[in-house]
Amino acid sequence: MASSSASSDAGAVSTAAPPLFARIIAVVAIVLAGLCGGLIGYAVMDLQCTDGCTTYAGLVGIGAAILAAGGVAIVAVLTLRAMSEWEQTGEFGQWVVFRLKEQPALVEVLRKSPTRVSGDDWKEQFFNWFFVR
Repeated sequence: MASSSASSDAGAVSTAAPPLFARIIAVVAIVLAGLCGGLIGYAVMDLQCTDGCTTYAGLVGIGAAILAAGGVAIVAVLTLRAMSEWEQTGEFGQWVVFRLKEQPALVEVLRKSPTRVSGDDWKEQFFNWFFVR
């Protein structure tokens, strides 16, 4: 029995796919954008046309729906790819830890409330931390 469970674990392949919940949210956002784009396209064309041209308004609505859904789909795919890449490598967390170890003075600035830091000192520290190095 133990050998069969060990062999099934050995055959498991790690995936770079984003979590299921994130993919579901992306699909819902794409569908919602398509619906909104279609309604806006239909409404604008319906307002422009005075003699009841519902066919043209419908075609413009469909075109607007496709454009809106396509735009949101591009953003969703890029977001999901970045999300899965950052989860897989842990790169962002490593970058933050590296930058904070490199700048102990910045850690002290972050611990203080910006209202307690005198003048524009905290703005200068942030600018130097991000842009000067």
